[in-house]
Formats: sequence, C-alpha cells, structure tokens
Amino acid sequence: MYGLIFALLVGTAAAAPYMYEDHIVGGSECAAHSQPWQVSLNIGYHFCGGSLISSEWVVSAAHCYMPSTSSTPSASSISVRIGEHNIFVSEGTEQWIQASKAIPHPQYLSATTDNDIMLIKLSSPATLNQYAQAVPLPSSCVGTGVMCTISGWGETEISIGEDTALRRPTTLEKPFKEDFLNILQCRFHGCSVYFCRPFCSCVSPSSRYPNMFPQCTNASPLPTACLHTGRSDVLMCIQAPVLSDTSCRNSYPGDITNNMICLGYLEGGKDSCQNDSGGPVVCNGQLQGIVSWGRGCALPNYPGVYTKVCNYNSWIASTMAAN
Repeated sequence: MYGLIFALLVGTAAAAPYMYEDHIVGGSECAAHSQPWQVSLNIGYHFCGGSLISSEWVVSAAHCYMPSTSSTPSASSISVRIGEHNIFVSEGTEQWIQASKAIPHPQYLSATTDNDIMLIKLSSPATLNQYAQAVPLPSSCVGTGVMCTISGWGETEISIGEDTALRRPTTLEKPFKEDFLNILQCRFHGCSVYFCRPFCSCVSPSSRYPNMFPQCTNASPLPTACLHTGRSDVLMCIQAPVLSDTSCRNSYPGDITNNMICLGYLEGGKDSCQNDSGGPVVCNGQLQGIVSWGRGCALPNYPGVYTKVCNYNSWIASTMAAN
C-alpha cells in the first residue's frame, strides 16, 4: 500500500519499513459519483486523494504534502479536482479549484506517520451538487467489525516491493526533480515521451523512475494518448471491515499509535495501495479514516493502516475557524 503523497519530497521514505497506500487492490469500479466527496489532488498528475468536508475545505494525509525541501511546490500549485470519476476523461461534472493553503497537522511525525492528517483550503468555494458533496465528520469513533468504503485511483495490483511503508512511491524527490520540473519549464530536451496536459508527466528515457508516472505517446500532431501502468482511470471502491486494535497492533508490532486504525482482511487480497493516499474511509456515512500506510498492498496479515479521524474533530474545527 503505497500512498502517493505529495510529500513528494520527503526522500526519507526509502528508509522506512513500510509504505504509504496509494491504490485500491481487489476492489471494483465505484458507481459513478457515488463518492461525491472524493477529490483528486493534482500537480499535472494525480498524486493523492482527499475528501471534501465543506465547500471550502478538503482533508487529506499530511504525508501527501510536507514543505520540507526547497523543491516542494507551493500549496497554490495543487489543483483540487472535484466531481471526478474517470480522471482521464472530461465528463462535464468536474470542478478544478486551486488550493490556497495546505496545513499539515503540527504534530505529524514522518518517522512514525503519527498524526497523518492535513487540511487544504480551496482558493474559492466549490459548488455543492450531486457530484460534489461534503462528507460528514464522525460523531463518534467507529467500532470493530463495521464495514466501510475505501475509494481511490491508486494501484490495483498486489504490491510487495522493497519499501513497504507509506502508500506512495518509495521516494519522490528525484522523480520530481527529473520529471516534474521538466514539465513546469516545458523543457523536454531528450525526452522520447511528452506531457499530455493535464494528465501525464514527461519522463526522460534516462530517468531512474520510468514507471513512476503516466507517460504519453508521441502522437501526431500533438500527444494526446496516455499510457499508464497499474493505476485505475476510474474511481475504485472496496468494502472492508474495521479490525480490532489488537489485530492491528499484532500486524505491526510497535508501529500503531492511538491515532491509527486498521481495516481490511488478514487473509489479504483487498486493500488500498499507491496513489490512494489521503483518500477517504467512509463508515455509515461518516469520514472515519484517511488512507495512510501499510506493508505492501493486500498482503496477508498486513492490513491497511488509516488515520483515525475521530481523534481530530477539534483540530479540524479550530484550524478551519482560524483560517
């Protein structure tokens, strides 16, 4: 479960024992617009999910955006895509709104992934309609055994990988510098593939991360066809139960804090994965979790680990009021 985070830039992830979740494995296509709070965070490509909690605010994972390096883009460079189902097709339901602020939890710890939650303020309010709706915050913490819906556009295949921590690529700093800056500067020197605005990244043939981002064919006269591996074009959903705290801690000895919950199946086969990071876990109509991390994707005895949203109602309310 890798979480494509915008933390892009936290090159320390490669040393971590687990990985951010990024993708829905073992699920099926969501009914179109059945998760109207689901958003895609985009910087020329989808890198994380999020949840609309009001017309002006989105909640996501802190590991998706940590301004820890000079190469980290500003919050205003993030495009929040609302009303999406197929992120590679214009369906007429989308709203694209730039972020104005990204506010990670002040006690987020990248070493432990504790307090993995972030608020994003939109530069202008979203229009709430049947395709864009706010998901209610939890009125209480969810109980063991409750079935929940996890959604995202992440990886759809079981992943083992060397680095099995955050549900994102192992490290994003180098591919960011190699590929994303090329896009921003429109310098495609030596590239055999092109950037298809706004979906694809330009990947140099010499890049060490040729499969990290979608690629575009050399279509004529303009590159319009995107090639991508492992990720889903359409929003995917899985139904998964909340596991007991004991089961969660037994799967990850010493790594689970009181701000985390586990969901999934100990036999494996269904899970979130890369690029699902920051996305919603909705239980009985309330946002109870945020896709955070896990070992691999859908592996036996390693369920997905999610930020426990009910612990943050006060922080969310106070942060929104102050901003």
